[in-house]
Amino acid sequence: MKKAPWLIFFLCVTIFLEAQTVSTTINSNRLNQNQQTKTTTTNNYSNQTKSNLETENLSDSLSANQAATVITNRTLAVASADYKVCAGDTFLLAYSAAGTLVEYPIQLDASYMLRISNLGNVDVRGKTFLQVKKIVEDIITKNYPFSGVQFTLTAPAQFYVTVKGEVIAAQEVATWGMARLDSVIKNMLTAYSSTRDIVITSATGETKTYDLFKAVRDGDLSQNPYMSPGDVITIRRLSRSCTITGAVERPGTYELLEGESLSDLIFYYGGGFAENADRKSISVTRHPNTSVVGEIPDSVFYLDFTKFAEAQQSYELQHLDEVEVSSIVRLQPVLFIEGAVLEVEKQDDDSTVEQTYQPGSSNRITMFFTEGEDYATIIRRVSDIFLETADTPKAYIIRQGESIPLNIDNILYDKEYLSGILAKSYDTVIVPFRLFFVNVAGAVNIPGRYPYIPDRTWDYYIGLAGGFDQDKNSHQKIEIVGSDGTIYTKNDYILPEVTITAKTNSFLYYFNKYAVPVTTTLSIVSTLLMFYNTVK
Repeated sequence: MKKAPWLIFFLCVTIFLEAQTVSTTINSNRLNQNQQTKTTTTNNYSNQTKSNLETENLSDSLSANQAATVITNRTLAVASADYKVCAGDTFLLAYSAAGTLVEYPIQLDASYMLRISNLGNVDVRGKTFLQVKKIVEDIITKNYPFSGVQFTLTAPAQFYVTVKGEVIAAQEVATWGMARLDSVIKNMLTAYSSTRDIVITSATGETKTYDLFKAVRDGDLSQNPYMSPGDVITIRRLSRSCTITGAVERPGTYELLEGESLSDLIFYYGGGFAENADRKSISVTRHPNTSVVGEIPDSVFYLDFTKFAEAQQSYELQHLDEVEVSSIVRLQPVLFIEGAVLEVEKQDDDSTVEQTYQPGSSNRITMFFTEGEDYATIIRRVSDIFLETADTPKAYIIRQGESIPLNIDNILYDKEYLSGILAKSYDTVIVPFRLFFVNVAGAVNIPGRYPYIPDRTWDYYIGLAGGFDQDKNSHQKIEIVGSDGTIYTKNDYILPEVTITAKTNSFLYYFNKYAVPVTTTLSIVSTLLMFYNTVK
């Protein structure tokens, strides 16, 4: 009985050692199983790993620009909920299995079957990256709970799509999954390409038609789809294109769809009538459908749109029709401003552009005004057209042969001034040039005051004065003095009211001038001396 405790102790030790052996065997088997799984996975994807290691080390295999493009594309794709996985996309799957890190790249091929370790295959065709990410991570988490699974996109695929039809040249274009239709075809269209009838045939044979105008005008991005591998884009030829100009909010050239009429061109494409539109004065210029220019003359039709609206009728337009909506402003009375003013050119958007001014030239401009408008408001609207040489205080109005004085200075420099003269249609405001003179004096043939001409030098005015008096002036010696006393050189342009004095500096002139009196004086003195000596 005394040996029983020792026996019990021995049995407990034996059982403990057996349990440790069994545990070690089980752990060893699990480790071998995991190692076999990892080895199998590595073998199955060895070739794929080699290919994707090149993607992971872009700086070694790609240029800096290419690497930057891949990184940018990856960022855009991951940030967008719209990115659909494409054949050629490269992913990285990483998770922990029984304490062992499992990490390897996956490249999606054209079958769109994504193999996830040895846990199965998933068809990801037509799915977004976020959808695929959730599917993969759910499968890994289900088999390896708390594995910290990560599934990321490392390199979005680049692929080719075919563009053909009414294009400059049919070709394959390199693109990727976040590129939209308009970015692929933008440099390939001709003047006859339709942007409203574009057909895309997918790699599976599915065909859809898209309208890029709706994407641009209405923001309907479903009409500007993302590209997919194998897409074939067919650009069809436009059937009807019309131009609208004049008093509408959005003038331009638009491609019309079948059944669309003048009303659609004005209100949908043109944005509707402008505030100054004359709805009763619409012209349609129709160009003949002929390849010989000038063989058939253009036809012009004049329409009253209000009648079509009242009758709820439509006016059908033909290809290349040009529609112009007249402006009410053209029906307003006009007057003319002529003389020392800048010429301005009217643009299609009703803006004005100043033209170059030739010194001394007279210009004529047209002004629209409102019945009963005072000349003060009209002149202030165009206060910047008057030249520096304009004699504005002496302006006048010619009205049916009558001359009416109009002091423009009072209008320009007194904001509260009203002329009391109401404008009438076809008035002509004459703005005379201010007359400036240059004084020419001294040793010239015809001294006097001569009209000032800009950008002229001293020799021009000396010529007007008949040139130098050669008996009085030598070496063309002159003095040029401004009205404020400023001395100018011969190289300076002559300014108004300058005095040019030709110097009297000839030796012969002074000799001839004083020789006679000096000689006479000497003769008298000599005679007196002789007489004195004789008397003495």
